[in-house]
Amino acid sequence: MVAFFQQYFATIFERRTALITGLVILGFVVLGLFGTFGKLSVIERVWFWTPLCLIAVATSALVHQITTQFFAAVGPRVKLCLFGLGFVLLYSPIIFLISENQILTDEMPTMPFWQIILTIAGFAFTFGSLLPLLTPPAVTQSAENLPRIYARLQDIGGARVARLSVSDHYTNVYLSDGRTQRLLMRFVDAVREMDDTPGFCTYRSH
Repeated sequence: MVAFFQQYFATIFERRTALITGLVILGFVVLGLFGTFGKLSVIERVWFWTPLCLIAVATSALVHQITTQFFAAVGPRVKLCLFGLGFVLLYSPIIFLISENQILTDEMPTMPFWQIILTIAGFAFTFGSLLPLLTPPAVTQSAENLPRIYARLQDIGGARVARLSVSDHYTNVYLSDGRTQRLLMRFVDAVREMDDTPGFCTYRSH
């Protein structure tokens, strides 16, 4: 569980996540979506959209972490459905409470819960389908040049090892396609079997 939340917070505070979040906030503020352009000033739109986007990022990172760690064996389409469903179930009640109580502004009309669910579902499945585009492309390597740890991994296709972390007596191997495999081996041995792959340790267990 500790490793789960460490990876969760690492994802949230990743530089790429911050950049994407900033661009999304800027887009919502400039475009003034959902009628906010005509009803709110620029400052009010910043105040309105920034917390909504930050909550959305925190929620999507949590759902993504859950689907990646606990549903690693399922296909990408099933994982997309799980991501969308989980995001809608967690994010919709938050938005409903903010809207119903007019927490961020009293200039915007409240939305019925069913409308919030449909709107968020559309965004969730659209964003979820774009997740592969946000994943850095794997570095092409021939089978002969792959680090030794790849011999322990099962059916990874063209995916590459993105990160290692410790979980009890296991080493979690996070792949570039979002899947995770668990190896019964010491973390120090797993790092050693990455051979000459460039990288760094952010913590003694990661």
